[in-house]
Amino acid sequence: MISFDGDTAAEAASMETSLEAAGVSLDDVDLLVAATARQHQATFVTADKNDFDKMPLHELMDIDIVDTS
Repeated sequence: MISFDGDTAAEAASMETSLEAAGVSLDDVDLLVAATARQHQATFVTADKNDFDKMPLHELMDIDIVDTS
């Protein structure tokens, strides 16, 4: 398990600023989970194509969108 700390909060704030500049937003929980993955240089794997399959997010971090159908 990866913990959430002050560095993760700073990463989330940085990501939020970058995403807002690109006209993209995430809800708070999604942003915090994505920031945790990015901070630890991990690939973020999700089936949530609607929220995460956006070019500005792919430019910020490594995201794999999986098809669960």
